[in-house]
Amino acid sequence: MKKIIHYIITALSFLNLIIFMSARPIWFFINQEAGGSSLVSYSIFGIIIVLFLLNILLLFKVKNFKFKHILLAIPTLIFMGLNVYLIYMMGSEKNTIVRNLLPMIPVFIIIILLAILVQKKYKLNIWVKAILALAVFFIVLFPQLNLQRIKITSGPNLTYVNDELVVIWTTNVKSTGFAEVQTKDGIKRYVSSENGIIDGNTMHFKVSIPDIEDGDIIRVAGKKIKAYYQNNVVYGKTVYSDELIYNDTRENSEVSFYVLSDIHERKDVYDKYLKNDDYDFVIFNGDLLSSVDDEKLIISEFLEPITDIEVPFYFSRGNHETRGADSRVLDDYLALEDNRYYYTFTYGSIYFIVLDSAEDKEDSHIEYAGLADFESYRNEETQWLESVVNGKEYEDYEYVIAVCHIPLTEDEKFPYKEEWMYLLSQMSADVLISGHTHKAEFIETERVPIIIGGGYTEANSGYEALKVSAGKQLIIDIITEDGTVRESYSID
Repeated sequence: MKKIIHYIITALSFLNLIIFMSARPIWFFINQEAGGSSLVSYSIFGIIIVLFLLNILLLFKVKNFKFKHILLAIPTLIFMGLNVYLIYMMGSEKNTIVRNLLPMIPVFIIIILLAILVQKKYKLNIWVKAILALAVFFIVLFPQLNLQRIKITSGPNLTYVNDELVVIWTTNVKSTGFAEVQTKDGIKRYVSSENGIIDGNTMHFKVSIPDIEDGDIIRVAGKKIKAYYQNNVVYGKTVYSDELIYNDTRENSEVSFYVLSDIHERKDVYDKYLKNDDYDFVIFNGDLLSSVDDEKLIISEFLEPITDIEVPFYFSRGNHETRGADSRVLDDYLALEDNRYYYTFTYGSIYFIVLDSAEDKEDSHIEYAGLADFESYRNEETQWLESVVNGKEYEDYEYVIAVCHIPLTEDEKFPYKEEWMYLLSQMSADVLISGHTHKAEFIETERVPIIIGGGYTEANSGYEALKVSAGKQLIIDIITEDGTVRESYSID
């Protein structure tokens, strides 16, 4: 009978632990009552962990089991009652607790069964059992404690949307954030808000900064959110990025920029071409990632490596950025006009049209598992491009450059390519800059010349980027990794 009672107590201690972790109102309540003190809240949590581990250890110490061990039920039940009471008082949603609790029950059962099997075979002593129990706890539950120190993982990175500067950055934990600009008149702070709510409890930020001037100093901040329930927030530490001196070169008569495509997570490419200060901005022309299987890849393989560049960047989506479960949230990490991957922008004497060619196979292809709808998407894009042609804004600029990851060469399967090339020729576009083939080359066509940037392949010796200079002439260089200009093309 005593053993059965102890089994029940052990199960209750585990249930208590999971309820404590899954019901955020409790975690918030402790932080709030302790004035945000990590020491107090983690100490209480530590007591609950110790009770759970003691029950687990004594569960297998059957020979020496005594009735006094059942006394562990008293503090366990006290904490259990406190948890249930706080859930009731703070209105925690029952479904939330159930969703967190149910996956842990089989984990608990597996732990017990494994412990029994190991004990029968190896006769482990109490200390080995303690280490195993602690190891299981840290593997399964420790990540939920939110103990990580906040840091800025990327940024500040700059871009322009509708001629307004946008600053992008990310953090490693959920937080709120703001951008600070030090001007000659003092420090101004900017935040991003939507429908009256300031961005919070997130790890990616983009903030518009109007009326910024040359010489102003920009830095961004992340303020950790330790607990968030209803309108109550417990904040943690605030950290700041390095400072960046703003320099606007958009009105310069001569500008130059790099076009990098098909990097496929070879982060060394960024250092080889972007560590110098001989350019005004960068265009990333797709396939920077091989597949967006995890949001973290957007940061680690793209945004973090370009953190040190102090010039704006523009993004053109490649076919590989449409792949992977988290390709759907890529735009959360970028500043795009109306969250579209096709748009126009101007820089110096150049009018740019950025097109999104999307995938390189039909929507019905087995590789897309029935989740592709690019044909209708490109039809909408075609209508948009027609409106750009009819708007004639490009006529006020000396050069017109189109950017599209997949080259718009003749293709019977994809008639959109011919249609887009026709529309670009109606604008008298000077050149279409593409990637995708991993082979840097110049292609003369009847409508618009195409220049393709290079990428790594088994057949070539290294990466090749494009560098474009626009002044009295439009000059496009194919540059190798060591900085050598392999070929150069000029357009009057």
